This record gives sequence, C-alpha cells and structure tokens, in this order.
Amino acid sequence: MDSQFILPNQTDSFIQKYALRQDNISLLTVGSYEHADLGATCYHGKLMVLESIFHHMLDKKEDWVIADATAGVDNLGTSLFFAYDLNIFVVEPTLKSIQVFQDFLKFSDQYGLKTMCIINKYEPEDEEFIKNNLDAKLILGKLPKSNNIKKFEQGDSQAFEEYVLECTETFENIEKEVQKINRDWDFYLKNLIQIHQKNSQTWYNSYYSQNLETQIENDFNYQKLI
Repeated sequence: MDSQFILPNQTDSFIQKYALRQDNISLLTVGSYEHADLGATCYHGKLMVLESIFHHMLDKKEDWVIADATAGVDNLGTSLFFAYDLNIFVVEPTLKSIQVFQDFLKFSDQYGLKTMCIINKYEPEDEEFIKNNLDAKLILGKLPKSNNIKKFEQGDSQAFEEYVLECTETFENIEKEVQKINRDWDFYLKNLIQIHQKNSQTWYNSYYSQNLETQIENDFNYQKLI
C-alpha cells in the first residue's frame, strides 16, 4: 500500500519526469542499450522496469495503456504475460508466424487471458490459407500489404497517413474489442502473487538469502487505491 503507484495521466509525477508528452498522450520507452550495457546485460533486465511500471499502474476504464512488446513469445519469460487486458499478436500469413501465435494461445487459455491477432501484409490470395489455419473469431482485422510503407520509409511522411487510412477498419475493431473488457483486479493480483511466490521459491530467496515471500501484503487490494 505504501508503494509509489502511477496514474496514466499528465499530472502524475512519474509521467511528468520520464515521459515524452504531447496533448493527452504520454510516451515511455524501456530503453535501448548504452555503451556500459554491451556484453554485460540482458534485455530482460530492461523488461523488469516495464514489469514494475505496469504492476504499479492504476489505469481505469477510460485510460488506454498500450505496449509495443518484443516480437514472439518473449513475454512468457516475465510477469508481463498476464499484464495486459488484451494481447494482440501481429501475425503474417505464414505457418511459422501463426505457430508463434498458437504457442502463446496455449498459455493464454490456461491463465484465462484474452489473446487475439491481426493479420499483417495481407493480400486477397491469402484468404483461403488464413481460413484453414486460424479461427476467424481470433482475428481483429487485416492490415494490407501496402506500397505506402515503403514510401514512408523512403521519406514520404504523407504515405504514412495514407496507410493509416487503409487500416481504419482494423483500428476500429480493436477499439470495440477493448471497450468490451473490464479489468478483474482480483484475478490480476492473484496471478501477480503466484508469480512472485514461484520466483521466490525458485531463485529469489536463495539469491538474496532471505524469504521474499514475506513482502506480500495479504490484505492488499488494488480497489482500495483506484
């Protein structure tokens, strides 16, 4: 209860200190490699920062907290795997890409998480392949294979605006899906406690030579703070 929690708005002291801000949008970056990191640190160390931020984030129904996560199933190695109300995989119409999505789905279903996907680089000729390999109920939309991406990366900023328009339907579908979701804070806390206990028993306690499971406040409840 005495932790420093974060409100995802412009008045929060953490946001003011560490985020780039414009209008009602704040951008936080986990960080890239510095010279001192070379050969010495793993990127998971930087993801631990993101874990701490998310588990102290008191976002409400009207707030949007969006993470551009590392590709693949990397989140499974941290408590980030249950930090999101909705996981959206960007899946290309290939067996390899679909398999990564399906690998995550196994754990998503096991923990009662909501996981869906959008198809990237979609062309009409891919339709039959997608129908045969993906459950249509899990697809939020299809982003077209577009020349505007190459134009944008060649320096044409207007091409990006054109690409956004091409993707409007998918963006609207994502927004509608998110609006259906209500955060179950008790379920979220239960997962958080289980992961902390698991890590404590696996290596925290041994590494720090103390029982870190005692850090858990049994009467803590997110609703008390929101």
